[in-house]
Amino acid sequence: MRRDELEKHPRSNLIDLIQQHNIKGYSKLNKTQLIDLIIKNKSKIDFSKLLPTSAEQKELKKFLKEEDKKDTMKKEKEEKEKPKKKQKKKKKEEFSIEDIKKAQDRMDKRERERRKRLTPAQRKAEDDKKKKEHEDFIAFLETLTED
Repeated sequence: MRRDELEKHPRSNLIDLIQQHNIKGYSKLNKTQLIDLIIKNKSKIDFSKLLPTSAEQKELKKFLKEEDKKDTMKKEKEEKEKPKKKQKKKKKEEFSIEDIKKAQDRMDKRERERRKRLTPAQRKAEDDKKKKEHEDFIAFLETLTED
């Protein structure tokens, strides 16, 4: 690899390359000295392990984005061309009697806990309201049976 190609890389990439090949004496070197050290030991170094420069990384990201875009457009086109399947109706959820009983028990428990937090006056007002609603409902039923 030529010096001008190595100069395009950041210092951190050069240090990574040196570390991967167990070359000693690089910790206090600046970028140009690191490049000299790499050139001196180039027979030991596999340059395929050198990370791409930031410009190359940007170019690679751009390329990958374009490829992804092409793939998604291709998939969308294929989906549009496929014959549409008839959509199945969603089944209504079926609950067992046990499930219904458990749900009712949980609701009853919550209601009891809620009533415990009420003051006696609030409980009495609530009971009176329910009693009135019940009486109104019974009266309504009686009007239906009279006819």
